[in-house]
Amino acid sequence: MCNIISYHVVPQVTISHDSVQISAISATTYRIVWSEIDCLLYNGDLVGYTVDISNSSTSFTINTTSTEVVTSDLVAGVQYSITIAVVNVVGVGPYSDDTVFEAGTCKQH
Repeated sequence: MCNIISYHVVPQVTISHDSVQISAISATTYRIVWSEIDCLLYNGDLVGYTVDISNSSTSFTINTTSTEVVTSDLVAGVQYSITIAVVNVVGVGPYSDDTVFEAGTCKQH
């Protein structure tokens, strides 16, 4: 449990690319999990996370308060890029480096 002092700046910490794990639920549905960061690095009260998922023709965002999301309707054989950012009461921090995987194979690149 952290005692948070509310600062008035966006988080300056990024989710480690190495902590992002992707697992297939089906050929088109995936669970994306990442490690929680130290609450002292939030620069204020944590609101949640923003997860951006994109490929060469589309992108979408999932906002969550958890360190896990499930996304469906991905297209098998298409390569997707995932970036994650910490969100506090002031705004969105910097995004993580891309985690790239191919739907249908779940090969992380």
